[in-house]
Amino acid sequence: LNGLSDRFKKENSLVDLGLVKKHEEKDTCLYSATEVGCEILRLLNR
Repeated sequence: LNGLSDRFKKENSLVDLGLVKKHEEKDTCLYSATEVGCEILRLLNR
């Protein structure tokens, strides 16, 4: 949603905003939408 130059800024973190959860397993990071994130996606897709 942001330009590439802004994608690593802390204030743009979807994890910090509570929209996604980060799951770490061994050498892999997986992300999944939180309930709030899912609701925002539903609203955007109307």
